[in-house]
Parts: sequence; structure tokens; C-alpha cells
Amino acid sequence: MKILIVEDEHAARSAMEQYLRISGFEVAAAATPEDALATAAEFAADALVLDWELGADMNGVDVARELQHGEAPALIFITGQSLAELRRESSDLRVRAYFQKPVSLREIAQILDPA
Repeated sequence: MKILIVEDEHAARSAMEQYLRISGFEVAAAATPEDALATAAEFAADALVLDWELGADMNGVDVARELQHGEAPALIFITGQSLAELRRESSDLRVRAYFQKPVSLREIAQILDPA
């Protein structure tokens, strides 16, 4: 399974990327919405793990809206903000799971591959 991580915090992005690779996933990572959109054009992800607040003009929900069309990738959102607010903002998307930071990388891996 191919996973695209979109997280602006370097340490969090790096930890997720390493953990998911060790867990057997093929992983690409992006720090900005623009990088995420460019990477997605080359890397056909089966799932997106997105931080909501990316410190940019676009947030994780905006990126998901751009990328979730046709055979849509599964969406997992993570945030340090209000889960209720994130759920409201993303209510038009098909979201598999929401996680509040600090997030359990093991739980993310289990959601991605429940076997």
C-alpha cells in the first residue's frame, strides 16, 4: 500500500515516514500543500495521512479535496486542534479516521492495514 504523508512539522513527518516504511508501506512525504500536490501527481497513493494545519494558504482539508476524486485515496487526518471542528470542515470528504496529536503511529498503521 502506498501512503502519502502531508505534515509541515519535520520531526513528526520523519517519524511517521520511518514508522510506516518499517511497517511495510511504500511512503512518500511532503511538507507543504504544493509539494503534496506535486508528489501526488507522480505517486499514486492509496491513502493520505494529512495534518490539518499546514501553516500555508491551503490546509490538509484543502489538499484532500484536490486529491480525493475518482478512485479516491483513503484519508486519515491528524491535528493538534479541535477534532469536532476538523470533522465539520471535512464532512464532505470520505475520511477513514481522525487522530489528535500526539498521535500513535501504531494506530495509524493499524487503520491503514487492519490485517
